[in-house]
Amino acid sequence: MKKIIKKEKFFKSSLCIFKKSIFWSTFFSLLNAQDATQEVAQSIEKLDTQKEQKIQDKQYGSLQEALKNGGYFGDIGILGSYENPKEEPSIGYVGGVVGLQYQSGFWNHLRLSLGFRSSVPLYQLHKTFGDGLFPLGDMQVDFDPNERTLLSDSYLQFLDNINDFKGGRFFVENEWMSNQIDGLSYTNEFVDGFMLNLIWLYAFGDVEPNSMSAFKKTNPNHWSGFYYAALGYHFLQEILTIKAYTFGAYDLAYSVGGNASLEYGFGDFKIGALLNSAVSFEQNELKNQKGFDLDGKISFGIEKEEYTLSLGVGYIQTGKEVGWGNLGYISNTIDPFEIGVRSDGIDAQSIYASLEASLGQYTLNLLYGTSYSLDEKRGEKVRQNEVDLTLEAQISDTLRTYVGFYNTHLQAQSYKASAGMFYSF
Repeated sequence: MKKIIKKEKFFKSSLCIFKKSIFWSTFFSLLNAQDATQEVAQSIEKLDTQKEQKIQDKQYGSLQEALKNGGYFGDIGILGSYENPKEEPSIGYVGGVVGLQYQSGFWNHLRLSLGFRSSVPLYQLHKTFGDGLFPLGDMQVDFDPNERTLLSDSYLQFLDNINDFKGGRFFVENEWMSNQIDGLSYTNEFVDGFMLNLIWLYAFGDVEPNSMSAFKKTNPNHWSGFYYAALGYHFLQEILTIKAYTFGAYDLAYSVGGNASLEYGFGDFKIGALLNSAVSFEQNELKNQKGFDLDGKISFGIEKEEYTLSLGVGYIQTGKEVGWGNLGYISNTIDPFEIGVRSDGIDAQSIYASLEASLGQYTLNLLYGTSYSLDEKRGEKVRQNEVDLTLEAQISDTLRTYVGFYNTHLQAQSYKASAGMFYSF
């Protein structure tokens, strides 16, 4: 079952190039084909981000003023999930979650953030390993039962017009990461059009409204941790962006990659395209083998005051030796599927189409795709299809709800339904 495998590697989101400006945020949304789980999590946190923005814009003359004039915000919610994988016990739970965040104002370009998130099971279809898949109940599929309360977004930040430095626990997102990390991050726009991004991770995990996991050391056998470095440049009046990156860890893998993206808008219409590729040089038990990824997306969108609509198609190709290898060791923002399709498998070819539509307070996300990859147990390639559907409703400025339906078919049959409601304050 894919969900269990994904929880070991942690969840992923949509592909991020550099989205510091409003322009790149728009482009980011246009090319988005992220999995439904992360789509919901980001929607829940949208109101918190808006409140955070109001706080962070103001500078204060003293540290005491900056701390005193900071703000609190958060959310509380109830959510549930039911999954029926083929030839395995079904999984179902209802749980409650709460998150609270404090954000100080700026003093000498410095800002402090402290937060936590907690979860509690309210109902579980199976409470013990004897009845189901999980030793401590079905909610374990999304929420670690040994980590009911975790720190989230607790860091010190320095931010000016050129530099952005963070140290502590915070969320990062790029091609091969989309989760909370314990580490350091530095972004610098040192020359017009250029952007440098450096990240060092000691540990990584999940602290999201619909997913919480224990934090795992990136490199348990060495102090050096895990690194990511990228250099990007956008030109032609910010229509075209190119980016080169490298990441990896001692005794795990060293990887290099790059991508090019294009976005052009005329009136209410926008067209976007992205091509990304990476290769890993494996250092662990897969030594002397290479992981490989080639993926691309094309999107067409229209954005009006009354509604928005985006259509996209994407393709993912993996290597014939070990698939992705350790490219997706931390997580990734490339594979958009939720429960069944293995886009990171050996010699996998995956293709998908996505639709996102917003009308008033409602947002619909639909994805359908197929993957053809090697089944190592059977020694032959098999095909797996999947459809993912989510519907979100912004009931009020502070209340949001969602429902999701997911199904895999052909090689393996399974389905999943989920729903939740969150109040932000």
